[in-house]
Amino acid sequence: MRPTFYTSLLLLFLLTWQLTHAQHQVQFIINHLPEYSPEDDTLYMVADFNDWAQQQNQQQFLPYPDGTFRLTLSVTDLKEFEYKINRGSWESVEGNHFGDYRNNRIFKKSAGVMSQEITIKSWQDLHKVHHPPLEITINEIPANTPKGAPLFLSGTLNAWTPDDPDFQFQQKEDGTYYLQLPPGFETFRYKITRGSWRAVEGRADGGIMNNRIWDQSENTTKVMSNLTISSWEDLSPWPWIKIILVVFLLGIQVQSVTHNYIYKHRSYIDIYSLLAIIFLFLGAIRPIADPFPSISLVPTALAMLLPIQLIGKRKRPTLWYGLLLLNICIFSLLWISDLLNIYQGNIFQLSIIWKNIAFSLCFLTWGYYLQYQFPSKKISIWMAGSFSLFFFILSGPLNVFQLDSYYLSEYLPYCFWLLVSLTHFFQIFNTKRGLKSPRQKEEQEGLPEKLVEMLHKHMQDKQEYKDPALSLSSLSKSLGTNNQYLSKAINEQLGKSFPDYINELRIEAFIQAVQEDQNRKYSYLQHALQVGFNSKSSFNRSFKKITGKSPSAYFEEDEISSTS
Repeated sequence: MRPTFYTSLLLLFLLTWQLTHAQHQVQFIINHLPEYSPEDDTLYMVADFNDWAQQQNQQQFLPYPDGTFRLTLSVTDLKEFEYKINRGSWESVEGNHFGDYRNNRIFKKSAGVMSQEITIKSWQDLHKVHHPPLEITINEIPANTPKGAPLFLSGTLNAWTPDDPDFQFQQKEDGTYYLQLPPGFETFRYKITRGSWRAVEGRADGGIMNNRIWDQSENTTKVMSNLTISSWEDLSPWPWIKIILVVFLLGIQVQSVTHNYIYKHRSYIDIYSLLAIIFLFLGAIRPIADPFPSISLVPTALAMLLPIQLIGKRKRPTLWYGLLLLNICIFSLLWISDLLNIYQGNIFQLSIIWKNIAFSLCFLTWGYYLQYQFPSKKISIWMAGSFSLFFFILSGPLNVFQLDSYYLSEYLPYCFWLLVSLTHFFQIFNTKRGLKSPRQKEEQEGLPEKLVEMLHKHMQDKQEYKDPALSLSSLSKSLGTNNQYLSKAINEQLGKSFPDYINELRIEAFIQAVQEDQNRKYSYLQHALQVGFNSKSSFNRSFKKITGKSPSAYFEEDEISSTS
């Protein structure tokens, strides 16, 4: 038994020693090399534990069939050391992503660590040969650029920092500006600034321009030359196009105010339009707009609030108040982005998208209002054509040809309020034809007859009498006239009051519905409610007033006459 016991102790000692020795060996694995690495070169580890000695055979990596290079190193007496990988000399040492100096790698021994993965990003002696730096040259800048003003490149490659000293252009003796970017930037978006986002390059008219894009895959050289800066947003001349648009809008609006036409909500529209035009004018003036960039959002907010103000309380209030809440959320986001001075990156792009969405809602709500306010076919066709033409001219080419999308966002307020003003303009011409002016002489030939004809046609097409909440005011609004004129036309041309006229239409519809309901599927009261009456008593009273009989007596007599 004794020899067996000592043999077991010896085996346990040998096994423990082997496990302890194995834990003090670490395998270093190079899993990636730059694509330009020479195939015949040998890779070495140089470290501080042997004074950075070069080409030590015991520190040579060996190639493996899986494409990796491996080195097994005993670290029994090493707790921590610094090292790098080279190809036999300090000239051919590894570098960072751009082929420049990289810090030493650090290894710290810890329990359970048996291997360490290594990725070589570049070789300092070869990277710039195979990936030369990108050269950018600005040949022309605006004439009003301040003398000695520094120019910077700002983009995705430096987190859109507008005054990054590592991306500052140097001016040459010939007046051009030069910047050399380190290799490694293959695709990026950028703009040129003078050190802040207020002083960023713009379009020829001083407006916001799209980001510039560099894509190395679409270029055969590493030279970006002949760049031209058209303008600086903070130094561009006043945008006279916008000023002219504002003056034109103001002229149309003055015409709509000075001419008297039948338009129940004229005061609302005049107030909103004049406020929007004032803020459009202020937003077009740089000395005012630059300190207060949020001023440009006011016409947009007014554009969406106007239709909601006009019809939100009457037609589907939940929908319209939902749009109002969405409007508040959208413009709160835009306002906060302005207050926080956010003009770059994804948030700025998001603000542009939200602004376009907001104006899409503006056009939808305004179009719905016009359809509700002016049910005439001519107005509906004209509005549909205008919307189609607008979105074709502005949205189509921008998407198909990838033009500057900021034009759409920047000029949308002007287009919307131009549409509102033109609506006024066409209303003025309609007033001269005799149906839109409450102060026009009522003796003008044919006007009451035309209004009554329009009323009959409207009732046949829309059947608004089936609405229990129908009033003289809402019907006047639908016809584009006022209460007094419509009431007088009904009295003079039809010889009855407005309630009697509506009740007659309802009774006619009731009689027709009962006659068609031969199987008596519905009761008299159900038919009465469907044609617009809101109670049994009001229905019976109106039916007897118009026919001289009760509903039962009327239909009994009708059955007898039809049988005979």
